[in-house]
Amino acid sequence: MVKSKIRPDYSNKQDFHLLPDDLHHALCHSVINSEERSEVVLATAVIDDILERILRTKFKFESGAGDKEIDKILCPKYPQATLVGLSSRCRMARMLGLIDEPTSNAIRALASIRNQFAHLKDPPELTEPLLQDVVNKMSKDCQNQFDVILAAGFFPLHDAPARFLLYIFMVLYDELQLDLKEIANLTNQSPNPQ
Repeated sequence: MVKSKIRPDYSNKQDFHLLPDDLHHALCHSVINSEERSEVVLATAVIDDILERILRTKFKFESGAGDKEIDKILCPKYPQATLVGLSSRCRMARMLGLIDEPTSNAIRALASIRNQFAHLKDPPELTEPLLQDVVNKMSKDCQNQFDVILAAGFFPLHDAPARFLLYIFMVLYDELQLDLKEIANLTNQSPNPQ
């Protein structure tokens, strides 16, 4: 898939509105209250949701399958569903050319951090060096967007790792939303299939 993405101007605070209000509120509430475990889990859950919408859009277009058939592949309520986790959805989206390799690598690195926070009784401390691995795996365009957000300091949070995670999430969220819009345009579908 050819990438011709037009990214928001993150250096302009008035253009900085890429998160839906309810999601923005939930993430900021989580970050402000220093709930590291919930910050990481919530951020990756939203990324997982966008990957599901990307795959659902592609599957509907390519196969003509209905929602129930696609649910049997994507929804965890079906025992035979094979694409229910963030990592498997990320791999499939990459294999189908729906996301680029750097985005896939960054999501998988974030998923690894998420697994530590979700499954370990005593997860590691959320630190900038732990999160830097995710940033390093992003495309150069995404890294540049991350640097602009970081320099602008959009959120006056005292917890630097939480702010770092929020910025990573915002860049990945935006990147996937752009992928979803591009796929929806190619398939003439709504970017929010249900």
